[in-house]
Amino acid sequence: MLLKAYRLTTEEEMLRSKIFCPHQLPPPRRSQGSGLVRAYESPELAAFCSPEWLANDKRKTIVVRETIALPSGPGLHETMELERPWLGGDEDYLAEQMRNYLTLYKLLSVWAPSPYAPQQHVVLINMLHPANHRVQVSSRRITLKKSTGVLQSEDAIAEL
Repeated sequence: MLLKAYRLTTEEEMLRSKIFCPHQLPPPRRSQGSGLVRAYESPELAAFCSPEWLANDKRKTIVVRETIALPSGPGLHETMELERPWLGGDEDYLAEQMRNYLTLYKLLSVWAPSPYAPQQHVVLINMLHPANHRVQVSSRRITLKKSTGVLQSEDAIAEL
């Protein structure tokens, strides 16, 4: 069984793309630390937590929705319980707690309740983990047309 997580990103920051071999990682996102990727349990939560990608200022916007399938297995994933749930709304605090948990237990991913939808999770994935070669990523371009303000999904981006 595979666990799935979703994220919105630009084509330049995709986890896998046509210019990368399947087992070669792109440069990590600088904003989240070396090799760490933030994703969400559902595509809806990913969209809600990524308003910068979906803001339509009357121009055509193209983003990529990645579906990240994580392999299951003992010692790969944990769900983190927040010691102080009232601080879950502080995204910097939550990200730091998740990063510490991931590092301490040497996990592929850590899941924490989302401050916006507590029944769903924010996921922090360690793309430098030894089990990373078993992670599957599929990507789909999403276009926000300037004239209609409607999201339209384009063909899936092939993964080599």
